[in-house]
Amino acid sequence: MAIHCDDLNLLYLCTEKTGSTSVSDALLEQLGGRWVPADHIWDGDQIAVDFKHSSLNDLVSHDIVDDATIRSMHLAITVRNPFAWIVSGYRYRLTVLQQLHDLGEAAPAWIKSRRWDLDRAADGFDEFVRRECEIRNGSLAGRYLDGYRDHPSLTYLRIESIDDDLNRLLSSLGVGWHVDVGVTNATSGGNYRSMYTDETRAMVEAGFADDLARFDYTF
Repeated sequence: MAIHCDDLNLLYLCTEKTGSTSVSDALLEQLGGRWVPADHIWDGDQIAVDFKHSSLNDLVSHDIVDDATIRSMHLAITVRNPFAWIVSGYRYRLTVLQQLHDLGEAAPAWIKSRRWDLDRAADGFDEFVRRECEIRNGSLAGRYLDGYRDHPSLTYLRIESIDDDLNRLLSSLGVGWHVDVGVTNATSGGNYRSMYTDETRAMVEAGFADDLARFDYTF
C-alpha cells in the first residue's frame, strides 16, 4: 500500500522497517493523505497486495494505479542504513513469529499469510543476513521501485533525517508549514552493531553496495 496526497500529486511508498508508519501518519493526519488501496487485496488465503508495503508494480499489475499516472506523480520513499534495517526486520519477524506460535489458529489472517516470510528468521541472524543480501539486489527500496528507479520526480527520504528530508520535499511542493513526524512502532533490542560478525558485515557491504554508496551509509 501507499499514501496518496491528492492535492500535492504525491505518492509515498511505505518501505518496511524504515519509519514508514510515522511518515504515513503525518501525511494522513496533516496533509489529507489516503491509503491506496484502502485495505489488503487477497488471493485466497494469501495477500496479493499488502495493506501497507506494496510496490509500484503491485499497484500497476492489480489495476490500482496505472503506469501513466505514476509517471505523472511525485514519488517519495523512505530508506535506512541497511545494517540497522536488517536487524530491525529480523527482530520484528521473530516477534511476530512468536505471536503466531502463541495464537495458533487464532492468529490474524495477515500473520498466517506471512508464515513463509516470518520463517526466514527462524534459522538465525547470520542466515537471515545472507538471504536478505541475495534477494535485495543492492538496495532495500529496490523491489518497491522496479521499473521506476529513473522516475524524474523520485525523492529518497532518509529516516535518520526524516524531519528535514520530508519537510524539504513538502516545501518544494508548496506546503507552507512544518510537518511533524512522530515515532511509531519503534523496534527495541539495542545497538544493531552487536549483532554482526566480520563475515555478516562484509555480506551487507557487498549486498547493499548501492545503498551504502548512494546515501553515504556506514557500519
